[in-house]
Amino acid sequence: MSFLPHVIEHEGDNNTLVYRYKCEDLNTKSKLIVHDTQEALFFKSGQAFDLFGGGSHNLKTENLPLLKKVFSKIYSGGIPFPVEVYFINKVNVLDITWGTDAPIDVKDPEYPVIVGVRANGQTGIRIKDSRRFVLKVVGQLQDYSVDAVRRAVKGMMLASIKECIAKAIIEKGVSILKISAYLSELSQKIMANLNERVDDLGIEINHFVVTSIDTPKEDAEELRSLMDVDQEKRRMDMMGYTYHDKRKYDIAEGAATNQGMAGGLMGIGMGLGVGGIL
Repeated sequence: MSFLPHVIEHEGDNNTLVYRYKCEDLNTKSKLIVHDTQEALFFKSGQAFDLFGGGSHNLKTENLPLLKKVFSKIYSGGIPFPVEVYFINKVNVLDITWGTDAPIDVKDPEYPVIVGVRANGQTGIRIKDSRRFVLKVVGQLQDYSVDAVRRAVKGMMLASIKECIAKAIIEKGVSILKISAYLSELSQKIMANLNERVDDLGIEINHFVVTSIDTPKEDAEELRSLMDVDQEKRRMDMMGYTYHDKRKYDIAEGAATNQGMAGGLMGIGMGLGVGGIL
């Protein structure tokens, strides 16, 4: 029995990370073409079998040892049978933006207030383990995009970001207004934490940057007001008297000014009274 050659190949864009190709007649004349940035994983009845890297592969029995063990009688006889081939795009995707969905409540280490903290940045991912990724993330979907990966890891990513930012603010002991000086160090810590979380999914975070950390306007204004008071107190201490001394002086000066104004008004009133009598 002779069968026509069958070429199994998929050319996709970088937005598609996994594509499921249905092959109804795999046989010994079939050829598999895998591009340099791809891997191809064979499935049969929902079970993963042989994995191929980049190149052109003639699908003989010796090239499919895992499938051969299960379907040795069928395949060795040259009879075609259906399989599914998952093409996995292993390109680095570096332009995924992220942002905290809500402010993180953190107590400022320098000033006794709780403020909301927001963060934004960019990350990059890569499929590290094709077999694990397909089995644990993709399942029976026809294709899997970059947006789908972002949605799949969004929860754990935001949890890691919030945890690391809050921890860094506490450990560094610096005001939230000054935490931006540590963005590079913070980015590295979050990336390491994220990789621990997504490793089981077959994904690798190979690029992570926190581009900004800020607070809502009202929180920032409150912090700056407290910072101004603190700086004024420090300046007074350097000049040899305390901030409390200055406040006492300001109060006394204000009282004297008010007393002077009161005396002046009294004099004016008395003058008017005399004029009326005359």
